[in-house]
This record gives sequence, structure tokens and C-alpha cells, in this order.
Amino acid sequence: MYLNCKTYFSYRYGTFSAKQLVAAAVEAGATSLALTNINNTSDIWDFVRYAIQAGIHPIAGVEIRNEDELCYILLARNNKGFAAINRFLSWHLMQGLAFPDRPVFTDGSTQGSGGKDSGDVVVIYPFMRLMTDRGNFATSLSPHEYIGVQPSDINKLIRLDYKALQHRLVLRQPVTFAGKQQYNLHRLLRAIDRNIILSKQQDTHRAGPHECFMPLDSLLHRFSAYPQILTNTFQLIDSCHIEMDFHQDKTNVFLLPASKTTGSYFASWPWMALWSAMALKTKWPARA
Repeated sequence: MYLNCKTYFSYRYGTFSAKQLVAAAVEAGATSLALTNINNTSDIWDFVRYAIQAGIHPIAGVEIRNEDELCYILLARNNKGFAAINRFLSWHLMQGLAFPDRPVFTDGSTQGSGGKDSGDVVVIYPFMRLMTDRGNFATSLSPHEYIGVQPSDINKLIRLDYKALQHRLVLRQPVTFAGKQQYNLHRLLRAIDRNIILSKQQDTHRAGPHECFMPLDSLLHRFSAYPQILTNTFQLIDSCHIEMDFHQDKTNVFLLPASKTTGSYFASWPWMALWSAMALKTKWPARA
């Protein structure tokens, strides 16, 4: 249900820490949660650890924006999908490129436009996209592409061909803050980000006041007339998994050759410095 949650790693936007977000989810009765910070995946592993400890099914993702425009939400079906999301994000941010209208993830790559999509990444478009482009967009959605419907969008479904679209719709309840006090903090953060006073703030500059946890039974009740949307949402949640062994020392595996990852080799910091310098020279030869 909560496929679009943010922490304060959505810089000058979110108000939760990862731990606070998970605690609020538990209080709301949530059993699954997707962390989708704006153009950022920095605290995913903290979130995953806290969620597992709280008995919540974690989903890794990101919210893609061009400035204030919400483009789509990306969710990883697995670790391979999460790696593809990070490559996609890094490529566009490092190149200073605007994010495309519709991303393509082919064999873990997003640079080409051809080929069959890998299916490791789920794309959820905002409902407004459907309202502004009812033609080719709605009929060309791939199996990994969905439209997110918020509770405030329910009344708009009557204007659409729901029967034709019902299998591509999922419930999207954004979560950005816990209540009125945090909402006011969010507004201040957005004003700071744009260097404006609050009276100059527009609706597009900030999140809606409804972007908080709702009791799960209340959320389900609102969509009781559209059971297919709930079914799609549960199936999507069940298809997404992210794994990490938090008790394994990964430094040994990734920084040094396999033949030298045992014994007293790691007890010597000079060796670590040597291999780090070699790796730096290999990756960035002009700067080493």
C-alpha cells in the first residue's frame, strides 16, 4: 500500500529518519513498505535493516523527479533491479541529463532504447499522467509499468475506461511526514530549498497535506469498490524483494583478491592502502 515513502534523505523535502519511518509504519499497521527518496537511494540499507527487525517487508526504490515534476517511481523486484536503478540514477545525475518520460531497463542497462525490458524494475507513473495522455500512453503500458492511484484520485476513475485499465492500476499512498507539525517543517524545508518565503510557495513546490500514514483498514475501505487495484498492489508487493547479509564482512570480498582474503592479510593497514591506491589508479587513471 505504501509504495512511495520518503525520509530526510529526500533533501529539503522529507522529515522522517529511516527508523522513525519504520516505527510509524508499524503504528499504522503496515506490513510492507517501499522507501522511495527523491533521486536518492542513500539510506536504503538502514531502512531494510530496521524494517526486517520490525517484521515489515521492505521494498527498495526511488522517486524520480525533474525539478518539482514527479516523473515516476521505480521499485526493485530484486537486488539486480536495485543495481539497475542505481546505474540509471547515477548516469543521469552525473551527466546532468533530465530523466526520460519513460525509462527502459534492458539487461540491467538504461542507456539504449531497444530490446526487451528486463522486468527487474517496476515503474509506477503518477495518475495525472493518465489524465493528460489518455491515448497511446494508457494502451502501451508494459507488464512492469503501472499507474499509481491515490485515495484522492478515486473519484476521477469514473471518467476513464476502468475495465480496460484495471490491471495496470495500483494503490499509491505517499508518505512524507507524520502529522501537522512535520508538515509545517516540510513547508519550511521547501521554502529554504527554493529560497522563497512561505507566502510565495505554490502547490507544486510542496507535498500535499494528505501524504502521511493512514490506518490500513481505512485505506483498504476507500478502495473497496475497486478490488482489482488492491489485488494488483498486493501482487506487486509480493514480487519485490531486497536482500542483504548485514552480518558478513564485505570489505574482504570486494576490496581484495579472493586469494588474499584470509589469514593475517587484513591485519595490515598498509596492504589495504596499497590495494585502494591500485584500485583508484585503475578506475580513474588520469586522477591517480
